[in-house]
Amino acid sequence: MNIKLVLLLIFCVVLCVSCSTKIPVEKENYPMPQPQNPDPEPNTSEANKITDKIIIPLVNYIADENLPESNADNDKSTTPPSLVYTTVKDYTVIPREENFRGGSVIYNYVDDHIYKIFIAPGFLTEIQLKEGETIVAPPAAGDTLNFMLETSLSGEDTNHIYLKALAPYKETTLVINTNKRIYRFHLESYKNTFMPLVYFKYPIEEFEQIQEKINRQTQGRIVLHGDVRDFNFSYEIIPHKAHMPAWGPSFVFSDGIKTYIHFPSARRTAKAPALFVVDSRKERTLVNYRVTGNYYVVDEVLDHAELVVDINAGNVITIKRGNK
Repeated sequence: MNIKLVLLLIFCVVLCVSCSTKIPVEKENYPMPQPQNPDPEPNTSEANKITDKIIIPLVNYIADENLPESNADNDKSTTPPSLVYTTVKDYTVIPREENFRGGSVIYNYVDDHIYKIFIAPGFLTEIQLKEGETIVAPPAAGDTLNFMLETSLSGEDTNHIYLKALAPYKETTLVINTNKRIYRFHLESYKNTFMPLVYFKYPIEEFEQIQEKINRQTQGRIVLHGDVRDFNFSYEIIPHKAHMPAWGPSFVFSDGIKTYIHFPSARRTAKAPALFVVDSRKERTLVNYRVTGNYYVVDEVLDHAELVVDINAGNVITIKRGNK
């Protein structure tokens, strides 16, 4: 009995020792689960590009530094975008001090030019056409969301176009076709700056009418003044293109009182260039002349003048007086 009790006690002691001993367990190298990243924050700059309407003035958008890069072999100034920008800029007419009369802006109409008009929300701008001129098609504008226009007739034959901007700092183009000419405008809207009334003078047409009247009244031969040995034949005839246009004059001379510009008859009848005097500020003024035979006769001595058929196509010839 005592032996059994002793054996039982020994078994219990061994069992307790085995339970208290830590058995090393090799850990599996399982990857720990990582928390999922939240949704990435949106790129605010990209979002703004989509949700915010960025207004960029046309003149800045097509500025030289924003033009597409040309090939290295090409001159940047001759690439189509640069050429378009330069040409449009050169032939866009802006209001100057001499164009204002009271609250009106008076432009001198020249074909193929673009005229700027400033408009403001809450104000009305009026374009008045020449008496007897009729609109043959609805005026067309590029942006009809931010600009409104209406037409009306006053009296029997004077047409008016009324313009209104719906928001400032917008711009568009407007074309008006009439039975006599085409008007092209560049509209810009501002908060408060606007032109109440815009209309035109037509100096080239008026000049042609005067010239035709003078030509009908003056017929016959040219009367020269002084001694032919004192005449000045040293005028330079300079085309604005690489080659002399077919309508160009053959020679120019002065007798000290008048200037005579000679055209071969076939050339002058094909084209009838207008004659401008160019002053020291490079401003041009139409000059009266008589057509006698194959000559333009000008009642003054010209120092610097230009013959113009189509300024947009480069059909211009400069005439400069030199020393005898």
